[in-house]
Amino acid sequence: MANRANPPQQRLLLLAGVVTLIVAACGGQPAAQLPAADGKALFSYISQTRPYKQWGTWPKDQWNDFTTLLKSGAPHGGVVRIYVNDIALNAARDFKGQLPEGAIIVKENYTGHDPASPGDLDALTVMYKVKGYDPGHNDWFWLKVKPDGKVDAEGKVGMCYGCHAQEGNKDYVLRYGFGSEPAVISAAAEPQQMP
Repeated sequence: MANRANPPQQRLLLLAGVVTLIVAACGGQPAAQLPAADGKALFSYISQTRPYKQWGTWPKDQWNDFTTLLKSGAPHGGVVRIYVNDIALNAARDFKGQLPEGAIIVKENYTGHDPASPGDLDALTVMYKVKGYDPGHNDWFWLKVKPDGKVDAEGKVGMCYGCHAQEGNKDYVLRYGFGSEPAVISAAAEPQQMP
């Protein structure tokens, strides 16, 4: 007589296998695992839960190699290095003008003025897209945090979205062309008045 497994058990195992394959194929982080729109929670996420130094960066284009330190300017410091999570990176590969919910961009801000001699890490400036957080500014949560986790600014930061909203930028991201146009790391002129 043939050995027959319990049909309901087989269905459950098959369903569990299919769900596992779907989750693995989708990549990125499920929204439930992403942090709250809170400076300390976001810093904990990017420094411990999913360390940003293990992330990728924007695709190289003819103007910038984002895998290296880059020359920048105020308010980010003279030298920066940019990291992006899988959600942002996957969207950049097929950029449609908006980054999706869960996209995180981390910019290391250094004290020096030359990528060959960047100085010390002074701060991290972070953009994090959280559905429904700030619809008037494409739902970006902004964070400036010291390397030790001390939060300097967070939330709906007028100076951040005021500068990032300048003409030519897409979704408050400073003119990254994702291979098709120049990536301007620092704005040519900062707004005269910040809200």
